[in-house]
Amino acid sequence: MKILLISRLFAPKNVIGAVRPTQLAINLAKNGHEITCITELTEGQLVDDKALSPIVVHRVKTGTIGKANIRRESSPNISQSIAKNNTELAVSKKEKRNRAAKFIRNCLYVQVHSIDEYEWAKAACKKVEELLRTNHYDIVFSSFGPSATVLAGLRIKSMHPDIVWVSDMRDPMTN
Repeated sequence: MKILLISRLFAPKNVIGAVRPTQLAINLAKNGHEITCITELTEGQLVDDKALSPIVVHRVKTGTIGKANIRRESSPNISQSIAKNNTELAVSKKEKRNRAAKFIRNCLYVQVHSIDEYEWAKAACKKVEELLRTNHYDIVFSSFGPSATVLAGLRIKSMHPDIVWVSDMRDPMTN
């Protein structure tokens, strides 16, 4: 069976979201399936995809927005906030500015991250369309985490209704 796997996170990335799709691809290939993977190419990342053979890996660049480095700061939970507010009724102007800056930074992070996901999904779809001109795949498999892979899978399915699309949904979206 020819399987096209879309997963933004894939080996050699050392994050848990890359382990599942990488191991899935390796095990499917060991069982005789022909695997092609669309994944992310991170700027400056040195990759030797020969180690993943016979899996064919196509790496898609992240957009320019994705290169923005806005750090999201975790927010204290509600009980910590209430306790802090009860003990510190008077908040200095500096503390108010710091809280406002943190809020704005977190809002920007969410917006930039969403744009980055959309940009990557669009670039991945372009690569899939290029591959579909010369290849037939029995299944298009998208692995959730991050959401760009689901967006890409959904778009491919809507453009090619005859393709079987499997969407692997695992970790829930929080925050």
